[in-house]
Amino acid sequence: MDVRREARPDVLADALALPFADGSVPGALYDPPYSPEYARDLYGVPYPVPAQLLREAARVLAPGARCGFVHYFSPKPPDGMRWVRTF
Repeated sequence: MDVRREARPDVLADALALPFADGSVPGALYDPPYSPEYARDLYGVPYPVPAQLLREAARVLAPGARCGFVHYFSPKPPDGMRWVRTF
């Protein structure tokens, strides 16, 4: 999934409004832009606040599913999620 059509994703969508039913995704890996400048210059979108991305992930992830998050800081997980490990 990607927000950029030129990336030729299987699913063209914004990670802040995932087109999946609640509790339907077996796992997710996020690699969001690391700054407002990256979001604007590389993706042409407003900066997605990491905590907002995790809230949307929590909505669509199946019970017990895992979510990887590649970023330079670790946002507070929303209710229903917990950190397993930070590298």
